[in-house]
Amino acid sequence: MELSPEERKLVQPYLDMKIREGKGWVVGFLVGLVVSGGAFVVWVADLWPKGGPYMLLVVLAGAVLIEQSLDHRDQVRMARILQKYHDVVKRYEQAEEYEESG
Repeated sequence: MELSPEERKLVQPYLDMKIREGKGWVVGFLVGLVVSGGAFVVWVADLWPKGGPYMLLVVLAGAVLIEQSLDHRDQVRMARILQKYHDVVKRYEQAEEYEESG
């Protein structure tokens, strides 16, 4: 399968990505939920009366953690799909070459 230079530039990082079977994104997601939820509880319960303006920043930081972990999950999914497709195409091309030479 021949790719144009632009296509190769887009696909190559996914083909080179090391894919782990673990669910590491879940930890980031849960940490983000705990941070955001904790800040919300502190704000609602008024445990830190002068901390109201800071709680919005903490909730935002938790939201950023959640977004990054979900983005990582999506990148890993895309890499898995592209790597499987690439492997199938490689095997098909190798089989064609073998048939032509044999």
